[in-house]
Amino acid sequence: MSQIYLVRHAESEHNVSKDYSNIDPPLTTLGIQQSTQLIKTFPHSSTVAVILSSPLRRALQTTLAAFPHILDKRYFDPASGHGIVDGAMLIVDPDLQERSALPCDTGSSRDVLEAAFPNVDFSSLGVSNWPSKNGDFSADDTTVKHRARRVRSRLEEITSQLKSEERADVIVVTHGVFMKFLTEDPDIDLAKAGWKDYLIAKDNGTDISLVPAPESRRKNSLDQKPYQLVPFLLGFASAFVVIFCLWLLSNCLSRDTDDEKLCSLELTALNVADVPPDERWMNMGYWKDEPNFSSACPALLFQTLEHAALLTRNDNGALVRSSSPKINLVDVGCGYGDQMLYLTRKRFAGEYSKARRSLVDTGDGDKYIGITINKAQAAFARDYSTSYDGGIHIFCADAANPTSWPDSLTQTLSRVRLSDSTSSTWLLALDSLYHFQPSRQGILSYARNELHASFMAFDLLLSDSATWWQRLVLRVICLVTSTPYTNFISRAEYINMLVRAGYERYDIKVNDVSEHVFPGIAAYIQQREVQLRQFGMGPGKLKLAGTVFGWWARSGVVRGVLVVATV
Repeated sequence: MSQIYLVRHAESEHNVSKDYSNIDPPLTTLGIQQSTQLIKTFPHSSTVAVILSSPLRRALQTTLAAFPHILDKRYFDPASGHGIVDGAMLIVDPDLQERSALPCDTGSSRDVLEAAFPNVDFSSLGVSNWPSKNGDFSADDTTVKHRARRVRSRLEEITSQLKSEERADVIVVTHGVFMKFLTEDPDIDLAKAGWKDYLIAKDNGTDISLVPAPESRRKNSLDQKPYQLVPFLLGFASAFVVIFCLWLLSNCLSRDTDDEKLCSLELTALNVADVPPDERWMNMGYWKDEPNFSSACPALLFQTLEHAALLTRNDNGALVRSSSPKINLVDVGCGYGDQMLYLTRKRFAGEYSKARRSLVDTGDGDKYIGITINKAQAAFARDYSTSYDGGIHIFCADAANPTSWPDSLTQTLSRVRLSDSTSSTWLLALDSLYHFQPSRQGILSYARNELHASFMAFDLLLSDSATWWQRLVLRVICLVTSTPYTNFISRAEYINMLVRAGYERYDIKVNDVSEHVFPGIAAYIQQREVQLRQFGMGPGKLKLAGTVFGWWARSGVVRGVLVVATV
């Protein structure tokens, strides 16, 4: 069976300069080196019959520099010595161009390309509206999906013709975002000049898809290091020491002597007035001007809404609604429903009006959709919402994996997508995304490409200055707390993740609020521990969390940020 090798182009100038205003930028010197490295590292040269390449300059340069030992001689200057007799055919396919309509993702005209690559056949560009970004090459999601479907059909046709040949494999050189549409995998993120192998599959006998090849032979990154036993053993030993220290710390901190207690835990429990408590907030809080948890948690929500410009402050410093349109809000990690009540029931005056209404006004047709993976939280939040009129919908589902959502949830979201043009849709993730497994990419891509939603969140990043030891300790903490370590990425990587999801780089804002989050929550947990101990109670597992938050506050290894990406 034919294998399809998807290759991402090597590093280009706009990847480094972050200047997206130049049309069709070329590879950097490093990009050329990354490409030529594939001559040594790509192990399947003898089985490739056809190479398809995007017509963008960086993809063509990657193709010619990476595969001169596979391509036919006719694609190179005879004096170069590159190419082989009866080598692979090169097909320039405009459907493989990158998704966006930015200048950097817009190709050069055919005559410019023919001058730059005189031995390459560009006749395929003559029967299309290349290089304009309209019609079949528009940047909207629907058109790009159709384009990806055409490529898959083309690959199926090519491999069918090659199935009896000795060389039957195909290389496809394309771009990072378009690759997500081509593979229908929002999480694919190959390194520059990285590759991955796939097989053609037919769903229901008609729909063509690409599926990862079993027992894949891929090497997705050029910077893979050879296995080294000594560093591995040192790292393992260090991790063991860290785990042991955390275990010892946790156990030591949890011991209380009987003479410190004023009464037993059982008697204290009988004196608790409200079961369940009136509020069950679940975020770290924003502690700049707040004395306790019940006020710091909504303060973090309001800071997020301010950062998204949905709330603003008037001349007196009071929060008021901005002049934004009606809002439909999808809240992932909605918890027990406290932020739902604040969003749908707390009333604010308008920026230019004294009329007070809630931010998500369900009485005026706005919709709130809350999603939590925890069944108890979902049931509790539903109980909260039943005392109010329609417009509030709570679902128990894995927000990290939209493909697993129940039909009732997807149908509700479909109605949100069909809302009138006076409404805006937002995805809210308040202190939840870094828990998502395997990553945030699935929900972000769904929000941008399916819901056409703007995005706002409080989230955690890894400091650019984190040392190897701090990273090791953080990795152990993630292991103990079942949090994916791979979710702790740098600010630049986070922005790139949003760009891969489809948001434009210039529509993304990241604001570091660590100083108003970690010190406050760490101090509060410590304070509560002292207060509760004499009543036979304690913060439980949160004691260790307080220790971790305190370390983050002192070291700066993890950063708490407000993030907004608008459509």
